[in-house]
Amino acid sequence: MAEAKRSLLAILAADVVGYSRLMSDDERATLDALNACRQVFREHVGRHNGHVVDTAGDSVLAKFASVVEAVACALAVQDALAGRNESLSDARRMHFRIGVNLGDVIEQDDGTIYGDGVNVAARLEGLAAPGGVMVSEAAYWQIEQTHGDDFVDAGLHEVKNIARPVRAFARASDTLDKASEVSTQPREDRKPTLALAGFDVVGGDQDMVIFTDAVRDAIAASFSNQTGIVLMSSIDEADYVASVRIQALSNRFRATFQVIDHESGRQFASDRFDGELDDPFEAQDTLAYRIYMSIRYSIYEREFNKDDNRPDNEQSNQALLSKAGYRLFGADPRQYAEARKLTDLVLERDSDDFMALTIKAYSLLGQYQFGYRRISEDDAAAALHSAHRAVQLNPRSDVAQSVLGSVLTACGGDLDTAEGAARRSLELNPSYTIAMWMLGSIQIYAGRPESGIALCRKALETFPRDPHNHRIMFYIGLGYFVSGDYRKSVEWARRSDQQLPNVARTLLLLTTAAANGGEIGEARSAATRLLEQHPDFQMTDLHRWPFRDAGIWDRFVDGLNQVGLNDPAHMATS
Repeated sequence: MAEAKRSLLAILAADVVGYSRLMSDDERATLDALNACRQVFREHVGRHNGHVVDTAGDSVLAKFASVVEAVACALAVQDALAGRNESLSDARRMHFRIGVNLGDVIEQDDGTIYGDGVNVAARLEGLAAPGGVMVSEAAYWQIEQTHGDDFVDAGLHEVKNIARPVRAFARASDTLDKASEVSTQPREDRKPTLALAGFDVVGGDQDMVIFTDAVRDAIAASFSNQTGIVLMSSIDEADYVASVRIQALSNRFRATFQVIDHESGRQFASDRFDGELDDPFEAQDTLAYRIYMSIRYSIYEREFNKDDNRPDNEQSNQALLSKAGYRLFGADPRQYAEARKLTDLVLERDSDDFMALTIKAYSLLGQYQFGYRRISEDDAAAALHSAHRAVQLNPRSDVAQSVLGSVLTACGGDLDTAEGAARRSLELNPSYTIAMWMLGSIQIYAGRPESGIALCRKALETFPRDPHNHRIMFYIGLGYFVSGDYRKSVEWARRSDQQLPNVARTLLLLTTAAANGGEIGEARSAATRLLEQHPDFQMTDLHRWPFRDAGIWDRFVDGLNQVGLNDPAHMATS
């Protein structure tokens, strides 16, 4: 048996983006290209005093005694592969993601290596952009003097099978290259672009300057990680420009931001946030998150409200997707149907538009979100197909992963896989509030209300103006119902109903929570409103909510029966 020893090594992990698609298109050409790319890796690994350990499947694993050499090798490989791809068609280009980590590794005499040092490198590779390089914090501090300017902080990431969050640093040009490509496209055919202008500090000391720089970096990382808005390095090339001013006084601060439409020069969004510096890191994360979310939704609203009187079939794909996506912020099933029509127009032009598939999948859940009947088998099948296909086409999309989690919950009841998708969305973008409360809702259905409520509360408190807040309040109320705290369940169901009145499932929750808690008068009142708003309601039409524990659903239905919803005609006369 081979003996093992522990070593501190730099590990480079890489694999091919979209390998399955390439193989299905042309297996022979893909294998030839893979062998050619592996030769590029071998040459550069050797030049940088490294050693290729494994090339299983479409991956490359190499070890180095020096982190500087490992990162230099990763950058050189990506440059060489980019040059190779220039002569190929888009369909046949082979892109690799590369992750580099410095960590403890177990080496066997036969050359095999394993351990957390290897695992983290593999997880970083999964976070990297196609053609990009992602390094761990441990690796970054070793290369700061030689390659520090080449990388930007990409934030903390929860990664599979690693106990602690991993702070990652992405090659700066990975996002800037994407931005420069976008800036050459016609405005209506591309995603909106944003540049971050100066972050000014008034008052405070050097620590406040450091705090402000950290907030800016966190906001930039959040926009780099999400898929709806492209972060630009140049203000002159961006559609929108955001600036922030932070005033400090003793232990308090006030942050104000504004967003300007670059073309018109007009400010269309602004807000302010107050905070305290008792816990500087918590304050930094919270402020960055709030500013990021406010900017993100203000741009979405601006894009949606732009005047375009042309018929839908004459508008660009991006314009149609902006309209469709914004309709999903609403609460009327008819808006969901309109969103679906718009995405179908896009899919007629491009059947592999991952965002159109993502929005279509979610638009098919209108009955689940706002009604009480079961989603039709055809709609459920279409939603599952669209969500899976969207993730297959773009596994790094925070939106696609979160929608997959929601669709699996609503249509398949596969809570474990749904939770994995929601977690992946948060790994890709830790600031994505929808994924945060969606993960919370899945945990509530799975029978873990404490952690689910905590996630939903965090999403609600961190961004109080989220258009989805009525849903978040609903899930907090549902979490308390699952835990048996009917008083709090009623309280949160009321709050959800106040923000968006007469949603069927909110009234159902309010009815059963009040009935189970002995508040029969409130239960009857909510049930009466349900029948007024949905006069065709029948208990036989009520779809089973996806609780893992059947006993919770029994409690839910029992509360409805207590006020006579199993016999609405009798209830109306009682």
